Amino acid sequence: MKLDDMKKGLVAIDDGIWVSDLPQVFFAGIRLKVRRLWNVDYSRLYGEMTASLPRDQATGELTIEADAERMITDECLKRATLVDWDGIDDEFSPANVDRVFADPELRTVWRNAIILAASRAATTFTASIEADAKN
Repeated sequence: MKLDDMKKGLVAIDDGIWVSDLPQVFFAGIRLKVRRLWNVDYSRLYGEMTASLPRDQATGELTIEADAERMITDECLKRATLVDWDGIDDEFSPANVDRVFADPELRTVWRNAIILAASRAATTFTASIEADAKN
């Protein structure tokens, strides 16, 4: 793979890629448009949200409790990874995304679906760039 191809791939993934065929039963017919995990905005938002958290005195590493980590990750997924949805009657909007994540029964399913979709998007796009490079 050429460096230019890699850069084009990152730009495309950061614009968002539609992913369907998610394994959860109630995601049948639903597509999610997602950006790659740890995209520039995700990393910036994560840094902002963790900046005031305590650090280990000896190593300087971030010490974060599991509940805080989940909350921060959820915000990063909502605000920097999920771009759009299709196949859901409710319009895609920050308020509707917040509504999904506010529901304890839906939060985990949606969180997992977004992470899976973002991982698939990156893997699928990388594979297509590699195939194009060989042609």
